[in-house]
Amino acid sequence: IVERGLGAMPSDLRLPLVMRYMTGDSYTAIAERLSISEAGARTRVRRARAFFSTFIRRAGMENDCREVLRSHLAVAPLTVGFIGELARTLGQRPTPRDGASARSPSSTAQFAGYIAGGVATTMVLFAGVYGAHMMYTKWGDLKQAPTARYVEVASVAPGSHLASPTPTRGRVRELIKPGEELRGWIPQERDKDTSLPRSTGGPGSVAVFANDFGAFKRVPAAYGEVTLDVRVKTRATPYQSDIGFLFGGGAEGEIVLSKTPGNRWGYRSEAGRVRGEDYVPFSAATGGWHRFRIVFRTWDGSYDLMMDGVVVTRDSFMPWAAGRPITGVYLHSGRGDIGEPMYFADMDLSVREAAPGEMGAPSPPPSPSTPRAFDRMQLASGNLNGQNLSPSHPTLTVSPGSRIRGSLMVTVTNEHESSAGFHVIETPTWGDHASSYAVVAHLPSGRHRVAVPIDREAPHMPGTYYVIVAGAAETSPAFVASGTNWPVGEPRWDDGTDISGWSEALVQEAMATGTAMAPWLGDDGGEQPAEVGAIAVRVVVEN
Repeated sequence: IVERGLGAMPSDLRLPLVMRYMTGDSYTAIAERLSISEAGARTRVRRARAFFSTFIRRAGMENDCREVLRSHLAVAPLTVGFIGELARTLGQRPTPRDGASARSPSSTAQFAGYIAGGVATTMVLFAGVYGAHMMYTKWGDLKQAPTARYVEVASVAPGSHLASPTPTRGRVRELIKPGEELRGWIPQERDKDTSLPRSTGGPGSVAVFANDFGAFKRVPAAYGEVTLDVRVKTRATPYQSDIGFLFGGGAEGEIVLSKTPGNRWGYRSEAGRVRGEDYVPFSAATGGWHRFRIVFRTWDGSYDLMMDGVVVTRDSFMPWAAGRPITGVYLHSGRGDIGEPMYFADMDLSVREAAPGEMGAPSPPPSPSTPRAFDRMQLASGNLNGQNLSPSHPTLTVSPGSRIRGSLMVTVTNEHESSAGFHVIETPTWGDHASSYAVVAHLPSGRHRVAVPIDREAPHMPGTYYVIVAGAAETSPAFVASGTNWPVGEPRWDDGTDISGWSEALVQEAMATGTAMAPWLGDDGGEQPAEVGAIAVRVVVEN
């Protein structure tokens, strides 16, 4: 965590900090070595300490640092590669003014040796943001302190590794499986673009998505090491395509991987942000398929990225995400309010829950050993206006304004507890939302076969419409039809959550899977995803 913090820090702050607290230089020596004023040296060290304070807080390490101060000093070595980088950087600095002692390139090895021994002082700095009296404690003073225990660290030869205990691995939970690419997506800005991932219609489970405002797919809160595997294909066009996550309870996506308008693949990190780069570029985007793997550690906001099996970056750092659970996957593709096709397939999201004692890992909330299955429906058969309907042919053709009469036979599976009310409604996608739905049944938990009577007037305008049958656990049919959670107090209509106002993509999801992850009005006044068992019959009105 020390090395990660130093790596994320801007170099103009990192070098003065290292010189002050690892090599024991005075502010005068720092100023001379870096060709800045002594006041400037003090300012940079102060800003570096503030950076560490923010880093510790966002990484969830506050309690750990306080414990170090109270009990003992644990020292972990920095890698020689990182130490050498610092030494080389110092060696390349401008020649100091007269009277300052220069560090020759030949002293790099010696520098690497004693900088490792000074890591303890860095740990004091790490914790010192919570105890100002410790900020100026020197390594020699600590060695004499009767209450401090320490570990001396020797320099390590390049390419070697220090043994460390392997933590107990936490259990792995599957959050999204390949083949579920089309389920549960919600548009980021419903009033601007409701486009969602849809099937390309070809072999396999390839999905295509084009929405410049983005869309997200919720998953249960995941604490620990979250791994996203996905195959992606973009076109070499001046548009941007992004993949990222939702964190915590928000609905704003945080981008991790991006295909930029300049047709470069790039990743997001704090180090890049400090350098003024929105994304750190790593490969040309030429339009072919690539497999990406993102391994994100929620306890400290760091992640690894691989492309086609090759490591692109390790331990990139997004400090604003530290300590927050991942609650969804985010996609975006377009530019200037215009969507651009991005193809993806074989999406797999899993979490290895952080094991007890793993660095900075918060204890995740308890979760069931097996996730509860979704409510679902299936069209078994039907006959409307003398036309037979089936799962493979759920389409009715009528003339404008004609009467639609008949019934549907639907299998309904209610996965809720028996005490939960589960109402089934039928509603068309035309007409007034609040008055056009019909009550079908109130069902207990379990699997049921339900007859759904239909008696409606077809739309007067030619086009494609739908009759939707849906069910959810709410206290009345009106709450189901309006997509309103019962704690709101009363059904809310025409707010973007009514079932009769579902988007084409959401209806297609219901027809394909029997379940739709629909937008639902929560008791806080905001939208939240809710699983809704549903099927739909297509109504084609033509002259």
